[in-house]
Amino acid sequence: MNSPAFMKVDKATFYDFVARHDDQRFEYEGGYIVQQMTGGTLSHGKIVRNLLTMLTRQLDLRRKPPEYMALPSLVAYVVASQDAPALLAWVRDADGTFPAEPAEFSDDEASLSVPTLGVGLALKEIFAGITFSRETES
Repeated sequence: MNSPAFMKVDKATFYDFVARHDDQRFEYEGGYIVQQMTGGTLSHGKIVRNLLTMLTRQLDLRRKPPEYMALPSLVAYVVASQDAPALLAWVRDADGTFPAEPAEFSDDEASLSVPTLGVGLALKEIFAGITFSRETES
């Protein structure tokens, strides 16, 4: 039988696979199970960003933050909403610690700032050109 890592799978198969391999990191990309790096350039990254979806919400907000924030070079872990111009961000303080809870950004005039990198962007710049579809209640 083929390994699910080398054939296209549905999301239920992906979640079953990940549950059986919880000591490793995998992502679901284009219908394929992709093992994530355990070092290399990720350990040298300064900012990690993820797109928050209903299916990855628990992973992105509970499991990934401590893993990423353990990387000494990381200064920010940012999770972007796919439904609205909104971010959750853990940004390392000048003393080298991350906050226990993320800062929330949902106002168009809000600005995500990463002082240790000298970077700051308004949400309207981050989400420029993106149209969000909103469900209407019937």
